[in-house]
Amino acid sequence: MKKSILFSLMVIGAVAAMITAATTAVFTDTAPSTVNTFSSGNVDISSTSAVSFTIATGGLAPGDSYYTNITVSNLGTLALRYAATNAASGNAGLAAALDLGISVVSSACSTAGDFSGGTLLTAAGTKLNSATLFGNPATSHQAGDRYLSGTPETVSPAGVIPGAAGTSEILCVKISLPLSFSDDFASSTTIQGKSVGATFTFSSEQVRNNP
Repeated sequence: MKKSILFSLMVIGAVAAMITAATTAVFTDTAPSTVNTFSSGNVDISSTSAVSFTIATGGLAPGDSYYTNITVSNLGTLALRYAATNAASGNAGLAAALDLGISVVSSACSTAGDFSGGTLLTAAGTKLNSATLFGNPATSHQAGDRYLSGTPETVSPAGVIPGAAGTSEILCVKISLPLSFSDDFASSTTIQGKSVGATFTFSSEQVRNNP
């Protein structure tokens, strides 16, 4: 009798197990979700690549001033700030003698009035051999940095000091040889008949999240 009962219980248990197993088989489905596309912005600064001054026949003389224009543009999508540095080449004496000035103007400049009517960026006493022209290429906001908006970003997020608005600006560059400068052609250090060049470098960085 005990064996029969035990067998019955075992059969019932087996049936129960089969029922339980059968109830776990359900219909299922999956649906894919298209992955969003994330595009990074870019910082892309551009400037007039070749700049020249129209010098009078005979070359520079004490008292002369000449002007030219450089357009600096933000070709990227992010607002940027930039600084300018300089590397002079050629005759060191002439580079040290020439005064250099840079101002932001609303249109192309060619006269002293155009230059003085703009916003002066260079400090007094800046020479053609000066390494720093304005701002600082170190990251984060530095005194003298210039700001250019991106497309479609603005130039004044919280925590930064906005400079020029717009995606480009015109820099009026002035060089002059002071009338007070004296030079003896017979001297071994004469600047007469010498040449000098300069390479301006515009270093930019993003504004957003970089106060």
